[in-house]
Amino acid sequence: MGAEIDVLGSGRHLIGGASVLTDGEWLWRDDLRFYLATHHVHLPQDFLETARGNDYRVPDLREDQLRLAGEEAIRILGYQ
Repeated sequence: MGAEIDVLGSGRHLIGGASVLTDGEWLWRDDLRFYLATHHVHLPQDFLETARGNDYRVPDLREDQLRLAGEEAIRILGYQ
């Protein structure tokens, strides 16, 4: 677990901010909630529709789904 600096300028450090979450369709960083609450960032409509469809809960995923999501996060973040 690390601490990430707020990239939008509040000067705050966000514990575990770089941790990645998924609903099986979308990937997002754990610090997204901070940016929503503090900076009122806007989210893509497709993301919001998926979140509403899941009743704003991250569903339980199978191990293979989580593995694929992890591989995708690594690819997107350029760690490979």
